[in-house]
Amino acid sequence: MKKNIIFVTGFIGSDRIGLARRLAAQNGMEFVSLDDEIEAKDGRNVRRIAMMMGEHEIRNKEYEAVKSLLEREGLVVACSDGIVLDDECLSMLAKGQIVLADMDLTPEQLWEQAKADPNPTYAFLSASLSDEDEGEKYQRFLALYQARMPIYRRISE
Repeated sequence: MKKNIIFVTGFIGSDRIGLARRLAAQNGMEFVSLDDEIEAKDGRNVRRIAMMMGEHEIRNKEYEAVKSLLEREGLVVACSDGIVLDDECLSMLAKGQIVLADMDLTPEQLWEQAKADPNPTYAFLSASLSDEDEGEKYQRFLALYQARMPIYRRISE
C-alpha cells in the first residue's frame, strides 16, 4: 500500500518547489523541502555539504531524510533533481507518489529558468561555474540533461 506522501522532483530548472507547494495546498497536505530537512539535521546548507564532502554525501543525506519522512503521512516533499540518481532513494520514493515537474519544458526553457533561480542547485552550479562562454556552459548543461532524461522518463511511465 502506498503512503500518503507525494515526492516532487524534476530536472535542473524545473519548478519543483512551486509545484510541491501548490500540490500541498490543493490536497491539504504539509509542504516539506528535502533540502531544508537535510540542512536542519546537518547545520550546513546542501550546496556547502556538496562542495565540501562531494555529491555522494548529499545522496547519503537525502536517503536518510527520505527514510525519516516515510514515517510520516500527508506530506508533499520537494526533492532535488539528482535524487533520481540513487536507486535506493527511488525505491523509497516509490512507496509514495512521484510527481515530475516541468517535463514538458525544453532544455532551453529549463536552462533559462535555472539561470534565473536565485538559489541554484549544486548540479547547476557544477555545470555552469567556469570561465567558459555561455554556449560551452549550456553544452555541459545539455549533456547532463541528456544523461538524466531517460531516468525521468522511466519514472514517469
